[in-house]
Amino acid sequence: MRIIFSFAIPLFVIALDVITKLLITEFLNPGDVWPSSDWPVQIIYATNTGAAFGLFQGGGIFLIFASIIGIVLVGFFFLRSGLKSSLRIALGLILGGACGNLIDRAIKGEVPDFIKFPEWPTFNVADSAITIGVVLLLWVIYHETESQVATTEAR
Repeated sequence: MRIIFSFAIPLFVIALDVITKLLITEFLNPGDVWPSSDWPVQIIYATNTGAAFGLFQGGGIFLIFASIIGIVLVGFFFLRSGLKSSLRIALGLILGGACGNLIDRAIKGEVPDFIKFPEWPTFNVADSAITIGVVLLLWVIYHETESQVATTEAR
């Protein structure tokens, strides 16, 4: 039952990503900025044919296949029984974000980005989920390794 419940995380990320991208593409034109004043966070409708931070622009088929391979690998670990909930949450965020961006890349050939902080590339909900998931995954792995070292030293 836990594994079924844990699908809520990637499904929520996918749904939130699809809805926010739909709203942005429906109500803004490419290049539109809201609010136009000097706010620290702005909504800017931009598109990205590459990967994170604008890498591999025009990567098309390569990025689709790389995304599918990544989703299969993350999905394999995500589905393992006995996985700690913190790892399942991290993998669920990564899985949902990767699926969200893959949907756009496969259908449109580009990914809408719309969240803009000063001096930072424009990103979207899927990118945020992937980033948070990776940071959480690294944190969990680090603390798990640290815990194992402490247990070994205590013996």
